[in-house]
Parts: sequence; structure tokens; C-alpha cells
Amino acid sequence: MVSFEPREDRLPTDQEGLFRYEEIPLKGKRLKAYVGRKWIHATLKQWPQDVNELEIACRILDDDGGCIGIWTPSEDYHSKANIGPRVHGITGEVFLEPESWTFGNEASLTLHRLESNIQSEINVSILCRPYNLTGDVKIELNLFSKHQGERFGNAIYSEIFEFSKKKKDTRKDIYRMKEEYEIFDIYEAYVVSGRGNIVHPKQICTIKALEYSLKEMSSKQVSISYIGTDTSENLTSVLRWLKESGNWNRISSFHILYTDKWDSKFFDFLPDYHPAKIESEIVKSDKITPKLVKNLSESDLVIATYVTPFVDRGVENDINDKGSYGELLDKILGKESILLSVDPISAESSVKSILIDSVINCDSYYAEKLKLELDNDNDYDNNSVKWTTWRRSENWEREETSGSEVHD
Repeated sequence: MVSFEPREDRLPTDQEGLFRYEEIPLKGKRLKAYVGRKWIHATLKQWPQDVNELEIACRILDDDGGCIGIWTPSEDYHSKANIGPRVHGITGEVFLEPESWTFGNEASLTLHRLESNIQSEINVSILCRPYNLTGDVKIELNLFSKHQGERFGNAIYSEIFEFSKKKKDTRKDIYRMKEEYEIFDIYEAYVVSGRGNIVHPKQICTIKALEYSLKEMSSKQVSISYIGTDTSENLTSVLRWLKESGNWNRISSFHILYTDKWDSKFFDFLPDYHPAKIESEIVKSDKITPKLVKNLSESDLVIATYVTPFVDRGVENDINDKGSYGELLDKILGKESILLSVDPISAESSVKSILIDSVINCDSYYAEKLKLELDNDNDYDNNSVKWTTWRRSENWEREETSGSEVHD
């Protein structure tokens, strides 16, 4: 019989039925939001013989404000398997459908199997972010048989995970980021060669947008700036895809720009063999400082994924205050440059980083403050993630400024 069994590789913070919660200040108010944080790591076993399309679905019971997501490893590339929808391989026989990979108030993941007599164990990690912390936290997990994208009958498996012990999470952000790094490292998300292991749909969307952008560029050599390392799985899959897809010979430079407040401590934590730290004639990494920004050159392509909560966009109602993020983009976006932006479709779709009183994406900022023009708006590759590309206006010309000396 099909089962969903907790794994033994759980981290210490996941033991003993305990979940942590964070206190998040609300913008402009004295009130705070209390948001839980709980990882569940498990393995799907004994796939039913007569089911070739299977959906994993989960939600937090009695909590309309909570959000939840499913992480699992899959290949960087879409498969040529004759299934119907575009799919990415998990094993040689099992494939993931990226379009319906959903994060939010409910999470779901649809898997396809080519042959009914093949059994494969599928590892997943589920992150639960409950808002209702007044009682026990209950996570409902269901498995559904599907046919051509539609659920077929009732759930073939159902289980409720219940947690009663609470603990305030007083750890610094770096420790939560290290925890996530260790989880994704189990899935080999930081392997630098081969077909890779993507663990989140934003990586698939970033690669799709990258593929589109490179096709739009007529120049033989392309310089890229990548803003923010975060927990670095997205950065790793970009570098891996560029090398394995045959596009690496077009890349003249790949400049990783990481933020001081959010990324720098995590960057220091990364092992020396991590792709973000292996510098070469093409790849280099720098912390964003005023002095660095002053000396940066234009890039043909700028990649910014899920940066909205962590970048300074200036005062919202002041059209002339672009913030430090705007100053950076003003320096590295040239007349023919493309800005590639990847963002959650809704606040609930951002599960690792909770968006309370926060802007979901930078669309209005790019259009109104930076006067960029929308080139492509794609929200159909995935239900929870969208990607956009932006360009300078046709009449834009860089203003020459003398400027004063800038220090770090």
C-alpha cells in the first residue's frame, strides 16, 4: 500500500514534534505577527500499480493565513518523455510537472510515471508556515490519483501530522539559512555539473527566462550580473545550466553581487568548493558597497530573483528616491541590457521568506521609478512563480556625471 514515511535524515530542529515560531514586526505598527516554521522530510513509497499520475497535496488545517510548500529534486532540463505536459526527470522513470508545482495556502506536486510496474521512492521536504498558533498545528497530506491533469476519485492516502510543542525561534537569520542549505545539500542541489537537481520552481523559471534572454541577444559574448546569493541553490542551477547547455562559451563574465545585510554572512559560511566561491577569469564575486557600485561596468544581462523583500527601493512615494538597488541597476543596465526578474505570483507563494507588509515584486518600481519598459511577462510556466524581462526605453541615454569620491 502507498505510504508517506518520515525520513531518518531529519535535522535536530525537526525532532520531537516541535515547531518553532518567529516574531515578525508589522510595518508602521507596534503589533507583531507570529509565524510558525516547521520542516517535514519524508519519502513516498509503494506507488500503486494502476496509477501513473499522482498528486501530492498538503495544507495547514484551520489556518486560512498559513502557507506551505513542497521541495523535491528534479533535473534542470525538461524531458522528452511522451507524457503530455512539459516534465522534468526525478528518476529514470518518474517525472515532475513544473507548471502545477504549487506553493501557497495549499501546496501540490504532480508526478508522472512511464510504466506502472516500476517502483521508485521519492524524497520530499515540506515547509509549513502556520499563522494560527493558538492550538496544535495540524498538517494534512493527501495523495490523489489523476488522469490527464484531473483528480480521479477520493484520496488514495491521507495522513495528518500534528505538532503541539512550540518554541520561539531566537536564532539569527544565518542559522535558518544554514539549515536550509543542509536540507538542499542532501538533495545534491549544489552539484556544479551534470543535469543537476533543481529543488524549487523558481529555478526552472529562471532557466526558462535565461534561455529566452540569451536568444534575444545578438552579441556573441554576453556579460552577466547576478544579484544576491540567498541560499544559493538558484545561483548554482544557473551556472550549471549555462555550462551543460553549451551556452558557457558565450559568457564573457559572470559577476555575483551579494548584499551586505542579507547575503554576506551566508556567503562567508559557504564552503570554498561552492560554485559561488570558485572564481575564475569569468566568474567573480563581490559584496555590494557604494564604492563597488561606482566602479561597476554595464552588463548585458542582470538576473534578480526573489530580491524584493531585501533590497532598498527608496521612499515609496518619492519618485526621485530610487534607493541603493536603483543606483546599482542604473549603473549596470545599459541601453541594450536585459533585466531578468523572477518573483512569487502572490504573497502566499513565498514560503521560505514570509511577505507581510512587503511588496511581492518590483514591477511598479521598475516601471515608475527606474522608467524601464516591460519586455516579457510570463506567468504560465508555474502556478506560483512568474518571470519578467525589462529593458531601457528606446530613447534612453546615459547621463555623464562627474561625482565625488565614494567610500565603502
